[in-house]
Amino acid sequence: MNRREFVAGLTVSTALVSTSRGQSNVVRVGYSIGQTGPLASSTPVQSQAYTLWGEQVNARGGLEIAGEGRKRIEFVVYDDQSQGNKAAQAYERLINTDRVDLLLAPYASPMHLGVLPVIERFKRPLIANTIGTTAARDAHSKYMFFTQALPDMWGAEVANLIKSLGSKRVAISMAQSPFCIEFRKAAVPALQKAGLEVVFNQEYAADIKDMTPLLSGIKASNPDFLLAITFLNDSVPMLTQARELGLKVDYFFELLGPAQPSFVSRFGENANGILAVGFWSRHSKTTGSAEFFDGYLKRWNMPPDDKDSSIAYITCQILEQAVKKAGVDPEKLRAELSSATFDTMMGNVKYNEQNVNMGAPPGFIQLQNGINEVVWPPEQASAKIIKKPAWA
Repeated sequence: MNRREFVAGLTVSTALVSTSRGQSNVVRVGYSIGQTGPLASSTPVQSQAYTLWGEQVNARGGLEIAGEGRKRIEFVVYDDQSQGNKAAQAYERLINTDRVDLLLAPYASPMHLGVLPVIERFKRPLIANTIGTTAARDAHSKYMFFTQALPDMWGAEVANLIKSLGSKRVAISMAQSPFCIEFRKAAVPALQKAGLEVVFNQEYAADIKDMTPLLSGIKASNPDFLLAITFLNDSVPMLTQARELGLKVDYFFELLGPAQPSFVSRFGENANGILAVGFWSRHSKTTGSAEFFDGYLKRWNMPPDDKDSSIAYITCQILEQAVKKAGVDPEKLRAELSSATFDTMMGNVKYNEQNVNMGAPPGFIQLQNGINEVVWPPEQASAKIIKKPAWA
């Protein structure tokens, strides 16, 4: 599906809601998404997961709401232009003007942070998904619930992964972006505590194009594990130029990027062995995994993103279960989210007093034969970790 079709689909869904407002058999679900702006090429993986969930629920007869029976889901969607302030305006409109019944999360950290004061002010619960900063958690939000591991949790856990592999010498490179900065801040002391030697540690601009000097420095440091704390765009030149330079390491990690289907198709065999953050695989046996993967592939003619698509769908699973028990009343829904345990593709989700998912595995995935497999933590793994094969 091209971007024009994607944007048109959102426009139609919004129009449909405006004609059905007030109908008792409809439940209105609102969110904003960056149809334009710097993140527009990345947002479809989230909105497509939302659309799939809505269509699947409607095919089952609608969303089951406590005390009200089943109602058909219709979405109200706004373009936040990939800007936090625009997302805030959109959610205020969703709450006050559109009077939606339920909210889904926007895409990425800046939009989550933009929305945070709005949901706190109007006391509307929101299940966060594609957020990669601890700032919202540390603001002690009452109404935002954090479902995936946050960067400090992942950063600390990566030391356990590396130590388990028998690696000794770690090279670190880092894009200058909030997720990456918070990840490294936690990772470096954890690596040192684990007795691992950091032989290279350098950051770079997130919009870097020529990584040759950086990679030459990494190569000269002779690491056995490369911890490349990439964001999205820089993950491509990192792998491209590492191959061109003939960089050889036992294990090659890129923080973000490898979970996207476009990354896999772009690099083919050379993507095999790349590690990344993640917690779900098409081979996972958790609740709804097959329904999600098969449904996404059929609906969009492409596999889902193994991180952002899956976490978006997981938050929909949580919302569906919470509404079934508590209905759409905001305070009752918040209380249910705060106390219940939810069965999802991630396994059991239960939020603590900080609204952080206690069951969120700060997990890692690895590309093996063109498929991302969960390789950490071991008890949730769908495959064992392999060393990075030679470049093709």
